[in-house]
Amino acid sequence: MCPSTISSIQAQSQTESLRITPYNQDIWVETQQYVVAPPEDVIGLWISLNQSIVRVVSNLPAASLSRDCQLPDGTRVTLEWLIQDYVEHMEHHLEQIFADVA
Repeated sequence: MCPSTISSIQAQSQTESLRITPYNQDIWVETQQYVVAPPEDVIGLWISLNQSIVRVVSNLPAASLSRDCQLPDGTRVTLEWLIQDYVEHMEHHLEQIFADVA
């Protein structure tokens, strides 16, 4: 979940039309060594990254929400759509995590 958080922060800080670049999640996880990292470190990183997103989104001018973003498949969306998609993506992962815990 940390890679998509970093991508989201990048998207919100761009001043021009943003082109979202794909990344290989498996390589990212392997490179970051999340599997051997203490869980509290990974969770702490995720929390910090999401707190950063909240700060950025909270201070975005309303006009910037209509900024153009291009997804890897060429689809064009607004920054507002991208933010909402990120929230839904995080909710999905959190539901998976807490379903496994229950």
